Amino acid sequence: MGRCRGGPLGAQVNATSRLETEIGAIRRSLARHVNEEAGPRAGGFAAALTSGDRSFMSQADMEALRNSGLAHLLAISGLHLGIVGALVYFAVRRTLSTWEWLALRVPAQKPAAAAALMATALYLVLSGASISTQRAFIMAAIVFLAILLDRSPLSLRTFALAMIAVLLLQPASVMTPGFQMSFAATGALIATYEAWSRRAAAIGETRRRGMLFALKSLVVTSAVGAAATAPFALYHFDRVAPLGLLANLLAMPIFSFISAPAAGLALVTWPVGLSDLCLAVFGWSLERVLAIAHWASLAGDGGLELGGPMPPSVLILLILGLIGACLGNSVQQRFGLSAAALAASALVWMLSPQAVVHWSSSGDAYVVTTERGVLRVPLADGEGLAPLHYADVTASSDCLNDGCDFRTAAGRILIGAPDWIDERCDESAAIILSKKSLPPDCGNGAMVVLWDEIIKDGAATILSDVTGTLDMYRPKCGRRPWTPCLKNP
Repeated sequence: MGRCRGGPLGAQVNATSRLETEIGAIRRSLARHVNEEAGPRAGGFAAALTSGDRSFMSQADMEALRNSGLAHLLAISGLHLGIVGALVYFAVRRTLSTWEWLALRVPAQKPAAAAALMATALYLVLSGASISTQRAFIMAAIVFLAILLDRSPLSLRTFALAMIAVLLLQPASVMTPGFQMSFAATGALIATYEAWSRRAAAIGETRRRGMLFALKSLVVTSAVGAAATAPFALYHFDRVAPLGLLANLLAMPIFSFISAPAAGLALVTWPVGLSDLCLAVFGWSLERVLAIAHWASLAGDGGLELGGPMPPSVLILLILGLIGACLGNSVQQRFGLSAAALAASALVWMLSPQAVVHWSSSGDAYVVTTERGVLRVPLADGEGLAPLHYADVTASSDCLNDGCDFRTAAGRILIGAPDWIDERCDESAAIILSKKSLPPDCGNGAMVVLWDEIIKDGAATILSDVTGTLDMYRPKCGRRPWTPCLKNP
């Protein structure tokens, strides 16, 4: 991967390319219309939800949604397809049930499931068919097919079939945050509601309707979803939203009961010219969601960080704990397995080596200082990309001259030009980053990294363990079936 560069747009040589262009034009026209009708404050948000086009959204709104734990609303995935499919399914089923002759001869849920399947397929195309949307559509399709085949639509078996289908169609997606977080949340929610149903049956509880049950379901869904996705959010994005649960509890009723129905009604009433009114309601409701996002973002101060990237071994332990919580035979067993996994992961995290400095192929060096946290030092002009963990770190002005000197947990680190570093070779330094080679007598006893080595190997990370011993990690360029190795030979 590297920087984005311009290139010529080739001629459309086949029908598939022409169809993709036509669909893209329709999506762009839809996004522009929704942006205008939903209002200036939330028009971009509404356009992103209906067409997958985020270009009308402001950066401030996107940051607020991310820092408040509501960024999942932007990724058109299971939530959106689930709401669309559920609205169509229940609307068609209720309508057909009022036709006595048909209701006595045809199970109303089957044509309703077929209609919901077609509606979600249409939404898949209109939203751009991203990987997360494709994955959600596969899961929704299996749910509606289960209804058509008289099987339980929400069970761990259906969940397993959906995962198998996604892995067969997109094997590389298993490494993406979207795959991991969506399946973790879905599996945890199905396991939770199956246990809830068994408990209700055991105590003889039959009535599960009304506002109280809806509120209980909302709280349980938000809490379980947040807990199941938190390990993956920490691993991939190095942060979790401290007020994410509260923000979801406040925003999801608005989104589920006002925003989604308004968007659906806008589509249904478009032929008769009433869609603009529905889009206005859609935009008004999304303004409330954005207000909650900005409040939770400011109160949460940008997210909870735990001092450094999560080691992969910790994520594996947390995944095992999540599996135990979903598949345990009893409540005590589930809590016991989860607690054991949490304790083991905390111990492993404390004993794992921590990053001191990372020099990316983009040319930026990221230093974990003892006083000021992570600092980004623009040191060279590279062709690569910065790591996702440090995507929000702003550039430091400490090294605008020839070099800079930082204090880290592993000792002092010198960064800069060779002449500047050469004048300080008599000073004690644990790590030296230089754009060019140093004199032979400079850097004795220090770990020296040169820019030529970064160009050759792609990047370098210096780690410090609990004893203070330094070690350098360089990315391995393995053979991957789905993408070639792009590192220089």
